[in-house]
Amino acid sequence: MFDLQGIYFQDTVRVSFVEPVIMLRLRNVRTASVSSVEVNVVPVPFMADGTDTLAAIPDRLQYGDVHSVTIDYTGGLSATVVDIAPLLAPEDSTHKVSAAARIFRVRGEDFSDVASVIVNGLSQAFTVLSSIELLCKIPSKDSTLNSLDVITNSKSITRTSLFSYQLGDVYRRVGGTQKLVMQFLKCLLTTAGSDHYDAKAPAGNLQTWRTRVVSGDNPQSMAALVTSDIITCGVRFSALQIGLNIPTEEKLAYVNVLNVSPDERNPGNMNVGIRLVTQAGTQSQFGLLLGTAQEFASNLTNITG
Repeated sequence: MFDLQGIYFQDTVRVSFVEPVIMLRLRNVRTASVSSVEVNVVPVPFMADGTDTLAAIPDRLQYGDVHSVTIDYTGGLSATVVDIAPLLAPEDSTHKVSAAARIFRVRGEDFSDVASVIVNGLSQAFTVLSSIELLCKIPSKDSTLNSLDVITNSKSITRTSLFSYQLGDVYRRVGGTQKLVMQFLKCLLTTAGSDHYDAKAPAGNLQTWRTRVVSGDNPQSMAALVTSDIITCGVRFSALQIGLNIPTEEKLAYVNVLNVSPDERNPGNMNVGIRLVTQAGTQSQFGLLLGTAQEFASNLTNITG
């Protein structure tokens, strides 16, 4: 398996406006050193696209209205890229500029810490223009924009948080109690019948309690449901290991639920403490943070967690 190098908490930003933008493709420029671009002496947004630079056409101008493009490089150098003749040349000519119209201008609530932009399910190149505006590409094989998500880094975990996992490039064998914890967590979070490799494999069904209706006047009932799921998973997991030729450090003897309680800082979350004890007598403790519905936090009559 791969070593897990890091986990990033991320959120989606509310997008309020999306429109296609006609861009100019500037070829044979030092893309990494471009600091600004002017079209018809007007500063315009720009973004890198591989070894090329894409520059927007100023508002109220058409493609044929462009008569000059100037690039400024870091260090104070500048260069005039093209005049009107090359702009009107065919795409397969030797000139350095051609049209590109697969860029979108996106406006939203806060683009101050954008990590990625997902267009039609694929991560795409983007350039942040301001705290509320950015440019992004559309996948080369797509002809329409079907979905767009702007992902930002987050400093806290919420119900809308996304988790991004960074994996290492070195394989490492995992064994002992660490392997047991990983296998038990997988079983605990698996829903019965959802394992594509073994539909009859034991499953903790911990995620299915989110669809149950629980009285908000009796928060202990939610804790009892979670505890029951964990203990039941432990019994099924232990039964699965009977007869397997594996080290005793990887065989589960029993599970203890140490605590199940609402988080003090956010009553909408529940803290769960678990201890696994192996047949070799070793043990490992770890915690889970489970999200619950806002209605549960508000102590309303009924919730769907």
